[in-house]
Amino acid sequence: MEIQVSKLRDTLKLLQPAIPRKAAIEALKSILLANGKAMATDYEIAVSVDLPEAVEPILVPVRMALDFLEYIPGHQVAHIKVTGKEGVDHEKVDIVVGNTEATWVTEQAEGFPPINPGEFQYDAVLNGEALVNALATVSDCAATDDQRVVLNAVCVT
Repeated sequence: MEIQVSKLRDTLKLLQPAIPRKAAIEALKSILLANGKAMATDYEIAVSVDLPEAVEPILVPVRMALDFLEYIPGHQVAHIKVTGKEGVDHEKVDIVVGNTEATWVTEQAEGFPPINPGEFQYDAVLNGEALVNALATVSDCAATDDQRVVLNAVCVT
């Protein structure tokens, strides 16, 4: 898979909130790139983003990938591929950008829970740029303490 670093970084950041901090299933700590989509879930919510570059199924560990991509210029192209098996149910995933390379051992993509769009109560298509602008406008108004949790969120209707 070949993808521009800025597009990959933006996709990872968009999906990161759907990734649980502590997951009973190792595959949930990653996003699935497959079939023209990037997907993340914590079993309560699932997020799917169109990503035409994602053809073959690959699990990418979000936090490690974001750390790797943090200082790489966005105009460069990242090459992501599965390079081999690691034990029975794990595989090596390489990401190469120019002369910089990272390798992670992840669970095989088949270990990612299936996401069936028909299971969701709500389904929406949003203009990402408009959503980000709207959230940036009101995010300063959200409370930062844990006393009144309902004030920590933004309602999108």
